[in-house]
Amino acid sequence: MIFLINLFQIIKKYFGCFSSKKNVEEISYITIGVFFICVLGFLFTRDIELWIDIGIGDEAKYLGQGVNFFRTSPDSSWGPLYSLWYYFLDLFSKDTISLYYFNYKLMTILPCIALFLFLLKIKVTPTLSFYFSFALLISMINLPTWPKVSHFGLTLIFIGLILIHSTNGKNAKLLVALFISLIITYIRPEFILSSMLLFGIIIKRSVKNDFGVKRFMMAIVTTLIFIFLIGIPYSPGRNLTAFGQAYHKYLDLEDRINDDGAKDWNEILSENFGDPKNIVDAILINSEEFINHIEINLSKLPSIYINSIQILLPNKIFPISRLIKILIVLSIIISVFVLLLFNKMNNYRTVVHKGFTEKRDLIIYSLIFSLPPLSSIILYFPRAHYILLLLPLIYLIVAQLIVPLKFNNYIKNLIPYCVLVFLSFFLLPQLSSVINRSNFKNLSAVQSIQNLNLKKRINLLENEGGLNVYLPDNYNWIKLEAKKGNFSEFVDKNKINLIYYSNQLTNSAQLKRDSTWYEFINNPAAFEFKKLKTNDVGIIYIKQNIKAK
Repeated sequence: MIFLINLFQIIKKYFGCFSSKKNVEEISYITIGVFFICVLGFLFTRDIELWIDIGIGDEAKYLGQGVNFFRTSPDSSWGPLYSLWYYFLDLFSKDTISLYYFNYKLMTILPCIALFLFLLKIKVTPTLSFYFSFALLISMINLPTWPKVSHFGLTLIFIGLILIHSTNGKNAKLLVALFISLIITYIRPEFILSSMLLFGIIIKRSVKNDFGVKRFMMAIVTTLIFIFLIGIPYSPGRNLTAFGQAYHKYLDLEDRINDDGAKDWNEILSENFGDPKNIVDAILINSEEFINHIEINLSKLPSIYINSIQILLPNKIFPISRLIKILIVLSIIISVFVLLLFNKMNNYRTVVHKGFTEKRDLIIYSLIFSLPPLSSIILYFPRAHYILLLLPLIYLIVAQLIVPLKFNNYIKNLIPYCVLVFLSFFLLPQLSSVINRSNFKNLSAVQSIQNLNLKKRINLLENEGGLNVYLPDNYNWIKLEAKKGNFSEFVDKNKINLIYYSNQLTNSAQLKRDSTWYEFINNPAAFEFKKLKTNDVGIIYIKQNIKAK
């Protein structure tokens, strides 16, 4: 309760009131910026359904957990708070397909709004705050990046940093940071690293009597409430899966193909690391190959910062080569160092030093929030949705270098701000410039199955990764990883009555060496199935005793 009261006071302090001229100016900046980012975001994403296929795999699991949030127990290691967000959005959607696209649009826009508020809070000019938010909106690291769970986490990190910066007292800041980290841990489980580090700092301060018994008890109780209500946000199996899939991607093509066709990540992992139960097992079994994998990831770290140029100089506004962009950024960096070293006329060095000093705590917490995605980049591979979570630290550092470049006059700030807002409508790109049109194989599969209009209980075998989430409640997903014995026994044991055949299914390690699987393909009638309907990417097999429209 005390935390909620403090949180309310922080929010009230941040948004201010109309009691002073300064607050009126701040509110005008916020209102104009948030409104037009929303408008631009809506225009940018309005036809997203015509360009992007529905998501399966991770995103489908989050969505599926969300729509059934209070009917089943969500997996505590699979972003239950992101699933809860889906549950909330489901109140405004008519089906799971529209829900997926609705969330996709929001996850493209909300991080930009949060970034805008964050930059204003740390005293970046309204014009530059809006520019960076608009640049992120149309950046290649935003809309095309998937799954969208990292966008949700990024939004909350920006909000969390705003709350930390608005809180007075180093111990109060630490408590707020712990609370935010716990929330994000139940969105992206690797942030347990941040939570553990922050709790370690709390223990250290408590031992030195610098934290206070009351605050220490609040930290313990808050942590235990999260664990009691939601569970422990850790899964060795999920981490091993992430490592196995990453390791598979880096192998040469000839190492991923044999006489039976392409090998999936399970086969690759088994060949090189035996049968590990977790990442620690993998390290102990083949430490040399594990270290080689880490070295490859470390060699790719410089590209993270090179690709980050996109958020500063997006392609649509600056249609120039990446080399030119790198040279521009290097020129700016050199200019900054020259100003810091030699310029004393405008006190630039003094202002920058003061900015870094005042934001010292904020920079430290940004670093702590950057450790989980950075460790994922090193341990797994530099995927865009990991890189996305490094943006708060990048923006914070950039902001401290440009804060001195501002006017103290309200009108001088407002005019370029409004001009940029106006120009942004002309600079807003078409989706075709940031994303390739999907082939809609997932949506096509769902629609083909929906058109069967089956009402009885359907046990669907597919290896795409959660098509049942977009189907009626009578569809149950039978996962191929549960297969024991041959295909015929697997079908009988799980009462499978519908099969969606695709390359994902037939190339799986569980089936490509199973002779009864090929018997099924050659003669489905012998298994009491029939080939009912095909689409561009797959075939549907249905049990003969099921009536279809």
